[in-house]
Amino acid sequence: MALFVGSAIGAGLILDGQLYYGANETAGEIGHIRVTEDGPQCSCGNYGCLEAVASGRAIARKAARLLKQGYPFAHLPHLIDSPDNVTAADVARAAAAGDVEALRIIHEAARYIGIAVSFLVNTLNPERIVIGGGVSRAGEMLLGPIRETVLTHAMPVARNRVQIVAGRLGSDAGPLGAAALVMDRLFPSIRLAKSELLNCWPRR
Repeated sequence: MALFVGSAIGAGLILDGQLYYGANETAGEIGHIRVTEDGPQCSCGNYGCLEAVASGRAIARKAARLLKQGYPFAHLPHLIDSPDNVTAADVARAAAAGDVEALRIIHEAARYIGIAVSFLVNTLNPERIVIGGGVSRAGEMLLGPIRETVLTHAMPVARNRVQIVAGRLGSDAGPLGAAALVMDRLFPSIRLAKSELLNCWPRR
C-alpha cells in the first residue's frame, strides 16, 4: 500500500499484486476519513477529515495561525518572510532545527495520520505501507509518531506484521507510477508486484 501525504492525502491499494480502483474508481480516498470531532472543514464539506488536519496545507495553515497568535516559535519566524507564506516544508525545517512548537505541529499531524493508518491496518492487513509525498520528507519526525499511533490503535495481530516505511522515489514517484500503469495495461500478464519499476520501493 502506498500513502501520499502532500497538499492532499490519498492512498494507492495494491491487492494481490494489482492496483485496486474500487466500484467507482475512488478507492484510496483516506484523506476523507474523519479523525477528529472538532477539526476544520474539509474540501469535501465534512469536518475533521484527515486531509483537513494533516496534509501539507493543513500543517501550513496551523503554523500560520499560531504565528499570528504569537506562539513562541524558536526558528520558524527566521525561515519565512511572512506567516501568510509559511509552508509545511518550513515547519519541518524549523522542527529539525529544534523548534519545539514546529515539532508539535508535525507530531500532531503524524498522530492523525496514524489513526487513519490504523484503520487501514485493521481493515486490510497490509504487509507494507510506503509513505511518500512532500510531507514525508520530514522523515522520522513524521514516521515515528505514525508508528507509535498504529501500535496503540491497531490490533496486535495486524500491526505486528506491517512495515511502515518512507518511499524512496521522491518526485519520480508520479512519473514511474504512471509508467507502471501503462505497462500494466499493455502487458496485463506481467503482475504489478513483479515490475522492475517497483524495485526501488523498500522491501524485506
